[in-house]
Amino acid sequence: MSIEKKIARIISVLFHPLLMPSVGLLILFNSGTYLSLISFDVKKIILLIVILSTLVFPVTLLLILYFRRLLTDIHMNNREERFLPFLLILILYILTFIFMIRLPLHSHLHAYALTLPVLLIVLVIANIKYKISEHMMGLGGIVGLIISLIILFDISLQGFFVIAVLAAGITATARIIIGKYALLELYGGFVLGLVVTVAVMLIY
Repeated sequence: MSIEKKIARIISVLFHPLLMPSVGLLILFNSGTYLSLISFDVKKIILLIVILSTLVFPVTLLLILYFRRLLTDIHMNNREERFLPFLLILILYILTFIFMIRLPLHSHLHAYALTLPVLLIVLVIANIKYKISEHMMGLGGIVGLIISLIILFDISLQGFFVIAVLAAGITATARIIIGKYALLELYGGFVLGLVVTVAVMLIY
């Protein structure tokens, strides 16, 4: 394997879509809005819930599916094999949303929790015919979240925005180097993630 592909794989892991829900929550908690004023203890509890339900449990499920030979590739590069893991992760995301709305949290946190299952539903539907990049959809969701906060609170999140766009560009380049996606599949994932996230955050 060439050095370029090794670096591209490292980048793909660093910006893995299962990390994006936790990254988005950290952005909300450090956005300079009223959400930043939530007590540290409450932030820790919410972050722990999100990490468990959107990262730890999904990764565990993927490993179980892989070792039971229900997945031939842990990275889910085969479009036909994606439906079952996506469906199981979607159930976890829905449960996360249900749990979150039962907590006395601010409506914008509820809206953010809703973006997770909605994005995955869109991904599952798109996957029926197309192989959309979940990496780019996740990063598109992060950019969409930042844009939503700028619109909702009229604040400047220029630093977050620039970093998120750069991360999306770097990740898209890495996915092209690995050779798993066509350019349209990468653009499609990013645009879907951005548009869906902004829509949910503004409408909820």
